[in-house]
Amino acid sequence: MFDFEKFDELESFDEKIKYADDELLLIGTGNTRFVYALDDSRVLKVARNEEGIFSNNIEKHYSEVRERQ
Repeated sequence: MFDFEKFDELESFDEKIKYADDELLLIGTGNTRFVYALDDSRVLKVARNEEGIFSNNIEKHYSEVRERQ
């Protein structure tokens, strides 16, 4: 079972990707991130580099803006 606390403790991109590969179903890839299914309605986007972290932060920002509307 996927453990977010364990995932957050991993330091490198490669460690996080390996853990996600071992625990989740990979459903897509892009230039900067891997996308894994958490369940039928949620995904986890794992950065493969600094650009991926930037992309995740942009999506988080827009999600928070939509929640406030």
